[in-house]
Amino acid sequence: MPNRDEASGGVEVVPVLIVGAGPVGLALACSLRRLGVSCRVVDSGAGPTPEGESRALGLQARTMEIFEALGVADTLVAGGLEIRGLVAWRGRRPRFRLDASPLEGETRYPFILSIPQGATERALIDRLEALGGRVEWGTRLSGLGQDGGGVDAGLTADDGRIEKARAGWLVGCDGARSTVREALGLRFEGTSNPERFLLADVEIDWDLPRDHGHLMLTPEGVVPALPMPRERAWRLIDTTARLDSDEPAAIVGRFDDLLRRYSPVPATSMGPATWTSAFRIHRRAVGRLRIGRCLVAGDAAHIHSPVGGQGLNTGVQDAFNLSWKLALVARGEAPDTLLDSYDAERRPVAEAVLAATDRATRVVTLRNPLARWARDSAVATLVRIPPLHRRLIRSVADLEVTYRGGPLSIEEWPPHPLDRGDGPRPGDRLPDLPSGASGGLLDHARGPWFTLFLLPGIEPPSAAAGESIRAVLDLAAGRFGEIVRVVPVVGPGGMPDDAVPTPSSSIEDPDGRIHRLLGCPGPGLLLVRPDGHLGFRCRPPDAGRLRGYLDRCLGLGAEVGG
Repeated sequence: MPNRDEASGGVEVVPVLIVGAGPVGLALACSLRRLGVSCRVVDSGAGPTPEGESRALGLQARTMEIFEALGVADTLVAGGLEIRGLVAWRGRRPRFRLDASPLEGETRYPFILSIPQGATERALIDRLEALGGRVEWGTRLSGLGQDGGGVDAGLTADDGRIEKARAGWLVGCDGARSTVREALGLRFEGTSNPERFLLADVEIDWDLPRDHGHLMLTPEGVVPALPMPRERAWRLIDTTARLDSDEPAAIVGRFDDLLRRYSPVPATSMGPATWTSAFRIHRRAVGRLRIGRCLVAGDAAHIHSPVGGQGLNTGVQDAFNLSWKLALVARGEAPDTLLDSYDAERRPVAEAVLAATDRATRVVTLRNPLARWARDSAVATLVRIPPLHRRLIRSVADLEVTYRGGPLSIEEWPPHPLDRGDGPRPGDRLPDLPSGASGGLLDHARGPWFTLFLLPGIEPPSAAAGESIRAVLDLAAGRFGEIVRVVPVVGPGGMPDDAVPTPSSSIEDPDGRIHRLLGCPGPGLLLVRPDGHLGFRCRPPDAGRLRGYLDRCLGLGAEVGG
């Protein structure tokens, strides 16, 4: 809750000030509110993205899992269109296909959700208001300073009113032209691509399947067509760099010409565009995500090519990674050094996204006909190899994002005779494996706490294992009872006597399938962070090692000052 800071003349202090109310800032605000931390959200605009401007269009599977945790996934699915694959056309014949079916059984969102950015923002705004928050539109950051106790922000309203605001922490989610980034003196280094992309949202009468995206592999270059939720609505993208005009009529005329010559099926008519854009691609990133009590996320921290549809998704995942750490610090339950892990984990992910989208853009924009032929042949061959196809789909869906090797990813995991090398490693996202009537594993790990999956093993636990399990339960119920929730996974060998907290919190695993899929045939424990990534695993279960992880890596056992 806000309080008064006497050192600042009695100015009301909010725990977190968020600058920018796009999808990233709104996701951060919803997550903080859900975690019990009050926050203030300001934005210089008049309101969310206008309904006629679709802008960021595709939500990947991992982002949808985050939105489910925030309570908006059902609303988004109801208003969006599920894209379950991609077809590349050479003339009237399909050259290759990408199918999202490998994601089935691993996530409940085995698709890309096509939905305009404004609809995503409105769903998040509704959720924020239900959580007791709101957005202050028409309010820009006009000054920024900080000290060891907080952040002083100058806020200027559209009517000229100036306010001095005080916050414990400030997060810049204010986009590629970030005022926060500039005020912090963060350099936004990178390059710009000289070639231009064109974009138009139009209505088209044609018979292409609307549950797939489509690529027209033309002699001039690649022309993607992505279905939008509104009936007959499509987004067309021209990567050929043949038109040097920003005029909507010229852009629509260019797409009309491309469809007449290269559409894989007859396009009987193309209506006027609801939105057009012409842009060059930039690849830029900051060198650090935190300076003192100020942090940056999303496009304020990194921008890259739209090829692959990662921009909004990477930003929302920044926000989700940051929110639980910032909540612990703002509540006084962890030291602020925990926030250093935000940079250590998310900046390498952003750098990898920048590199991958840059490579993909260069491949898409090849101009040499022989190079294009080689590209198309190579992709057509690779997608026919199931393991490579699956890895590509998982990568696009952001299910392979990992924080392995990061400061919060630790394991004490000696070999076991029944090991098969399976299961998530510390830093990996917890797979949403079905767990019977209790739903998927992620259903047990969506609360505002750490989730401790306690696995007694496939065989009946020994007396020593039983003692270890009971010690872990005692630790979790005592010292860390407010932040760690235990979920026993009861295998075919059962649990030790008196070692199951409550039947409703357990997962039944009568055939040992979940044990095996988690790579834990013998007794062990997996500690899942509030963002759904595995932080620590240990076998056999060891209360001392678990306590050491919580104390040393997260600082949760330390005395924390204000």
